[in-house]
Amino acid sequence: MSSFDQLRDLCFTNRFDWKFSRPEIFLKNFAQKAEPADDVYVMMLERCAAEGPRRSMAIGNDGFYEIAQDDFCIIEIKIARGIEVRLDHRTVGNGCGGFFFLVAEEGSSVVYNHNVSNEIGPVGFESISFLAEAGSRIDLNQKVATGSDFRSEISFFLTGEGSKIDGKIFHIGEASFFDCRTLQYHLGRNTISNLVAKFALKENANSSFCGKIIATETAIDSEARQLNKNIILSDSARTTSVPSMDIRNPGIKCYHGATVSEINSEQLFYLRSRGIDLQTAEQMIVDGFLEFY
Repeated sequence: MSSFDQLRDLCFTNRFDWKFSRPEIFLKNFAQKAEPADDVYVMMLERCAAEGPRRSMAIGNDGFYEIAQDDFCIIEIKIARGIEVRLDHRTVGNGCGGFFFLVAEEGSSVVYNHNVSNEIGPVGFESISFLAEAGSRIDLNQKVATGSDFRSEISFFLTGEGSKIDGKIFHIGEASFFDCRTLQYHLGRNTISNLVAKFALKENANSSFCGKIIATETAIDSEARQLNKNIILSDSARTTSVPSMDIRNPGIKCYHGATVSEINSEQLFYLRSRGIDLQTAEQMIVDGFLEFY
């Protein structure tokens, strides 16, 4: 079995459900004949395979690479053994998204910066999956700014001994629904995953974060961390955070947490007293909270 076949099988076996979500929003746009109880992941993948292009990249040299996307497609990338690369991926458009699969072979290092801008119009959907082989490292930085509803599914599969994945997700929502699902799946020994998701919600924005950690019997001496932090910028903004863990090995170290807060009044007063207008002061506080990469 190839590494891509393994990654696809892991994604399919561990595909996300739609609990705590609004399936009717996505079904209306992506699978009009479906019911909320149907397998939406399969429907999305079938539609993408039938209608969208498939792009495959095999990267065998160190360096910087760019990916520009304005459609609904499937992207497959393999990073060769021992290679160090940086990928900048821009997803822009109405109803944009698709499926992104990345395999980091043994000893490789990947910095993956992903910017998503889903403008006002159709909802967007994106499934991003990583497979880290022995000794590899993946750093994910994702920024999602949406004017319409968007669902993001991110899966980390740490199959090789000593692999490590760090993920940072930043979301700024305005009058939209952001549904974020994450999976940290540990299979190899001495694997480490760390995920931080920060959401800033304006106007009547609504977000849902469901993060799951799975550590199998073979993931000996591994460690997983997960944190979701939210800042509420209006009385009508709402957020839901649902962390969960499935630990099958007593030697695993796992941590998870979630916070919800408003803008700090003392910080706001300090900035206003320096002559900074209210809108700029609030934006400065939000930028500091998100700590963009």
